[in-house]
Amino acid sequence: MNQQMNTSLTSEKTQDEKLVKDLITRCNELIENEKRPPKETVLDGYRIFRNKFSPEKLESLTGEGIIETIFNISNKQGLNYWLEFKNDKVMSTYTYGSIAGGSSFKYIMFKRSIDGVWVTGNPQNPTELTVQEAIDFGRQLRNALCAGAKIIESLPDNIAEIDYDQLQRDLEKHLTHNMDHLGWVHKYYHMIYPDKIDAFHTTKWQGHWLIASG
Repeated sequence: MNQQMNTSLTSEKTQDEKLVKDLITRCNELIENEKRPPKETVLDGYRIFRNKFSPEKLESLTGEGIIETIFNISNKQGLNYWLEFKNDKVMSTYTYGSIAGGSSFKYIMFKRSIDGVWVTGNPQNPTELTVQEAIDFGRQLRNALCAGAKIIESLPDNIAEIDYDQLQRDLEKHLTHNMDHLGWVHKYYHMIYPDKIDAFHTTKWQGHWLIASG
């Protein structure tokens, strides 16, 4: 029995080593063919993003600066524009996992491009906000986003599965308006803590990765 178990474990280890080797080979091929940026470029993207949108930077925003910086998707220097649309030499958004698709209501609140009015709700039942209402709502969402970031930052470096179970429960307590299930929130946390949060920003891809890695 022990011999069979040892043989099985050896076989699994060999398969794992082959998989890792194949992934490294494929990654190097993509880099050589310029279909994937080199590691240094990817790390620079994280650094640039953190310098611009760290929780500390978001917490320092006041008044209209909160909503213009975080929720105005037409602002090319804004957070959600960078998360979904930015694709240039400074940072390719697709390198860090795409959140493309769906309506702007996925950001909870946004500035409507046709008339500059702030809107929340959903496509079937939109709610228009005054600038002050948008600021108050945006401040609430910003505070929740930053509170979640601090929870993730407090995680140990050597994260175990049980830590992620607790993380999900903690985020559910602190994030309002279903933010703990939104792709842009997940991507924001990945960009700030790439060593703790993965780059699969939808439950579909998260499930696919879990099945593939099983």
